[in-house]
Amino acid sequence: MQIDTTGASHFGQMGHGGHALIFTIDQSGSPLIDIYQKYQKDTRVPYYFHRLQALNKKSANQSDNHQKAKLTRTVDSLKASLMDSARLWIELYINLHPNTYASSFLLADYYNNYEGLPLDYLNAKLSQLTGAARQSIYYKQLLEASSHMENEKSGHTAPNFDLLTKDNTTFNLSSLKGKYVLLDFWASWCGPCRRAITHWKQVYQNFHQKGLEIVSISSDIDHGDWLAALNKERMPWIQLIDQYNKKNNTWAVSSQFEHFRIPFYVLIDQQGKILLATLDQKAITAKIKSKLK
Repeated sequence: MQIDTTGASHFGQMGHGGHALIFTIDQSGSPLIDIYQKYQKDTRVPYYFHRLQALNKKSANQSDNHQKAKLTRTVDSLKASLMDSARLWIELYINLHPNTYASSFLLADYYNNYEGLPLDYLNAKLSQLTGAARQSIYYKQLLEASSHMENEKSGHTAPNFDLLTKDNTTFNLSSLKGKYVLLDFWASWCGPCRRAITHWKQVYQNFHQKGLEIVSISSDIDHGDWLAALNKERMPWIQLIDQYNKKNNTWAVSSQFEHFRIPFYVLIDQQGKILLATLDQKAITAKIKSKLK
């Protein structure tokens, strides 16, 4: 079953994976769409969506840092309220209808809209689904997401991989065993990624001699864009480009970790175990300092 999203309102598109966040659909005629419309009405999704749009626009035009911070707190509060309302509605629906296609669809919708959904919570909800719900494409996608989230858990062995360097030679992650490794997922078009490079140059300078290696993995589809960025940024550590599969809209390495935004960081210990996987630059830097002080 497919939903016709012509005329739908979209919140945006996530940086990794290209998921569009659909907030309002003005269609009818199938049980699934009717259920989804009821879900949106009961949880007031259109209200939250338009309020968030207005606040984000106001914040973008705000020059006063104090007022901008205040607007950011309001946006965060609204998002939290929306996600709480959505979670409670979906939990009740799954409890009442665990064997329906709609249950897997709603859970997938919630997952795609709520970055940072705990793995234990996702697995608990998946275990409730039965019958037709488990036959849906959404259930299969969520199982795959669960597997990728396992790759981010502290203590989990980081997946090994082979990728090409800028010199067109093959690099294997296992070649760095015995060292601390920071995987830095980025792209030439990613503003926050580019702004973070100065910070990572300082970290590399401070800790490389103590056993830290940085491996930057670009999700650029155009190799020319990647190489141009490398020539400009002059990063002194290992540079790789991920392999993009256009048919499946996946990356060979990035897609093994369940993250939707970049920059994204994974710190690996000397035995190849994950110490931390996070979007938080400060948190990953603090972890590096604690291990290599």
